[in-house]
Amino acid sequence: MKIGYVLSAFPKLSESFILNEIVELLKRGHEVNIFSLRRSQDVFHNEVEEYELLKRTYFLPEQRKYINKLLFRFSSIGTFGWKYPSENLKSKALSIAAAKYYFKIAKKLDLDIIQAHFNRIAAHTAMLLGQSLRVPYTFTGHAVDIFVEPNVIALKTRMENTKAVITPSYYNREYLHTLTDVDKNKINVVRACLDIEKFKRIKRNPDNFRILTVCRLVEKKGLKYSILAIKEILHEFPEISYRIVGSGPLENELKKLVNQLGLEENMQFLGDITDDSLIYELSKATIFVLPCIKAKNGDMDVCPLTLQEAMIAKIPVVSTVMASIPELIENKKEGLLVESKNVKQLVEAIKNLLEHKNLREMLGENGREKIENKFNISYEVKKLLEIWST
Repeated sequence: MKIGYVLSAFPKLSESFILNEIVELLKRGHEVNIFSLRRSQDVFHNEVEEYELLKRTYFLPEQRKYINKLLFRFSSIGTFGWKYPSENLKSKALSIAAAKYYFKIAKKLDLDIIQAHFNRIAAHTAMLLGQSLRVPYTFTGHAVDIFVEPNVIALKTRMENTKAVITPSYYNREYLHTLTDVDKNKINVVRACLDIEKFKRIKRNPDNFRILTVCRLVEKKGLKYSILAIKEILHEFPEISYRIVGSGPLENELKKLVNQLGLEENMQFLGDITDDSLIYELSKATIFVLPCIKAKNGDMDVCPLTLQEAMIAKIPVVSTVMASIPELIENKKEGLLVESKNVKQLVEAIKNLLEHKNLREMLGENGREKIENKFNISYEVKKLLEIWST
């Protein structure tokens, strides 16, 4: 198949699930081209260079004057796209401008299907581009794009006009159906997955009492609660080392909390790191912790890829009973789950794992098996192709 991907930004470090999906399609012999509304400045995953994905990517021009010209030209004349509701006037105008800009490029590529990741601008652009090309489109609704103040009329319009709606969890499927009343049969679950082989090759040589978290430093990850838990555990395990990989808007606030609690010697913020450095951190971790919560704006996590990476590497994981996470982890089978924001339960779960090697090994083995069987990128892309082909 000839597939066009519409993305808000590419390549994004925090959106490796999109990269993995594209790479798997390329491995299967499909032609993939990417239409990115802006160029991300993130650290690249190795696969971006390995598969020369930037050569397959068409970026919307970044020059402010040119973008403003496009917005004026395509939003002030004609009626193309204006009948469809959007989140706001600027988003609508940008989607129309992008669809118009990409039309000639996409027409020459003779696409069979257009796929967007994330509701709002990317999905809206894909809808308009698909209609102008008379090519079917699909989009995947993930988390912040559907949970945080969704414009229900705009979302429902995109869902009704798409060939199929895709989402990474059954929790999301039920949520989208309840929110929009769109036929549940049109909403398909295709997991957002990691590259299994990449993390399965990790040779584990964990340090004692080394705890790892990998995530964006945002509210829904719940890092405040893991930091508070480490403070409680420290008197029993003074050798503990807590390492946090990632960056985000809460970085300064979290570092301030660490300083206030006097945890500077036991905690380290590593920032964004390369794939090779991430593999090293996973190889040394005793436990992986991600205490997800529901953010004040309604945002929640959906089967986080960093949890999947830890599980395929046989690292015992601790997380929370939040949204779709129980679809990934069954408590006491593939990991330990606690109530969100419950520091006491988090402390007990971490201590339990630090004290019981057999439990760590059992959860690690079961975690890998769960990922191999239920969160396998090969199986999920096969499902995606079946959706596109019907």
